[in-house]
Amino acid sequence: MSTEHVVAHAGDLNDGEMKSVEIGDRTILLVRLDGRYRAFTPECPHHGAPLAEGVMHDHHIRCPWHQSVFDARDGSLVEPPSLDGLAEFDVRVEGDEVIVALPDQTVASRPPVMAASTPGRDGRTFIIIGGGASGLMAAQTLRHEGFLGRLVMLTREHVLPYDRTELSKRYLAGTDRPVPTLRDQGFFDDADIEILFGENVIEADLEARSISCQDGLTMTYDRLLIATGGVPRRLGVEGEDLGNVFLLRTLDDCNRIRRAAPQASTAVVVGASFIGMEVAAALRQRGLDVTVVAPDPVPFARTLGEPIGAMYRRVHEDEGTRFRLGDTVERFEGDGAVRQVVLAGGDRLEADLVVIGVGIRPATGFVEGVAV
Repeated sequence: MSTEHVVAHAGDLNDGEMKSVEIGDRTILLVRLDGRYRAFTPECPHHGAPLAEGVMHDHHIRCPWHQSVFDARDGSLVEPPSLDGLAEFDVRVEGDEVIVALPDQTVASRPPVMAASTPGRDGRTFIIIGGGASGLMAAQTLRHEGFLGRLVMLTREHVLPYDRTELSKRYLAGTDRPVPTLRDQGFFDDADIEILFGENVIEADLEARSISCQDGLTMTYDRLLIATGGVPRRLGVEGEDLGNVFLLRTLDDCNRIRRAAPQASTAVVVGASFIGMEVAAALRQRGLDVTVVAPDPVPFARTLGEPIGAMYRRVHEDEGTRFRLGDTVERFEGDGAVRQVVLAGGDRLEADLVVIGVGIRPATGFVEGVAV
């Protein structure tokens, strides 16, 4: 059931404009495009950004936070990181009134329509190596676009695809945050997408169109997509293998940091990249005394420029984070677990916990002989 509401006058919006409209305790996004009014859910399904604060251009609505793109003509998803499109509501114009029929039950988004495999009609096998957001989006797109063959995802991890970017933010900062899973098991079952967990691919034979895994599993394919992401870089310094010295890439990595944090009072974050600064903020929220060490004189200078980088430094300093910029780590010291970080200049920083965030390299060591 739905209820009709007058939400605007016919001349309130010019062509190519949009705005949020409150209807009681609910809100819609009202759009005028090509002379027609349309109405959608007002928030990006990814993280709830208010789309009215974004940009509409060339029939597209762009999220103001993470740049998801939706078709302004029907709300369908054009570009991730959102996985769903916008729910659309019926609109009619009567005289000077714009009237929207709003369902009685709140609708948050519009999941994609997925095809189901038909082995008898389509004998192809498409393998995706990697169980992250890219692999998931590829699998979803294949089914959405009508691929009817066998679709298999292989992942080293033992969990469903999750939002990796959340690990260094809310998931690390919160003690009771749920795993930021992107889709539940029902989604994969309904779309007939197989997920093989704990599979480490060690070889891809492109001539034979086959892959081999560390546990002995071999599979042949018609098409292969490598979406393995990256492997965290190490510093290569003495003491890097001490306890409580962490890298952060996977859910397991983050859970280890979460378990160590309650027993720690001081932390050193090596690297002033996005992940380093996010980890520093998350650990500060947990009450730890945090110092960031990095060779760059200003955080984010190479990506965002020095003025913006200096602003972010001030924001973090206002929250209590200290910085040792223009410096590098010479070694870590401790008895079994890290206790001190020794800098190249000789200074020592107390540390019960260290997180290294100095970039990644492609996780493609198993691929040989590929022309690029």
